[in-house]
Amino acid sequence: MARAIDGGPAADRESLHDYAVSLVRERLPVAHDDERFQHAREMEKAPSERQGGLTKVAFGYGVLVLPVGLLVSLLFPPVGVTLVLIGGGMMIIGTVSGLVAKLIPGEREGEE
Repeated sequence: MARAIDGGPAADRESLHDYAVSLVRERLPVAHDDERFQHAREMEKAPSERQGGLTKVAFGYGVLVLPVGLLVSLLFPPVGVTLVLIGGGMMIIGTVSGLVAKLIPGEREGEE
C-alpha cells in the first residue's frame, strides 16, 4: 500500500493514506476484546479505581516523606518530627489498607 500511495499523484497522497488507514482499521479486531490490552485498560483508569490504588499511593508517599522528615528534624525538630509521624502514619495506612484488600477480595467487584 505504501508503494501505491507513494506512486500516486502528490496532491492525492494524503487522501490515499487516510483511505488506506480506514481500510486497515476496518479489518483489525477490536482492541478491547483482546486480553493483551487488559493491562493498558487498567492503567487508563484513575488511580483510585485501580486495585490497590490507596495502598500504593499512601505507602509510597510515606516512604518518601519519612527520610525527608528525618533530615528536617536535624534543622528544625518540630517540623521534622511532624513529617516523620506523617510518613510513618501513611506507611501504616498503606499497609493496613493492603491487608484489608487482600482479606476482602470481592470488595471492588461490586463497585464496577
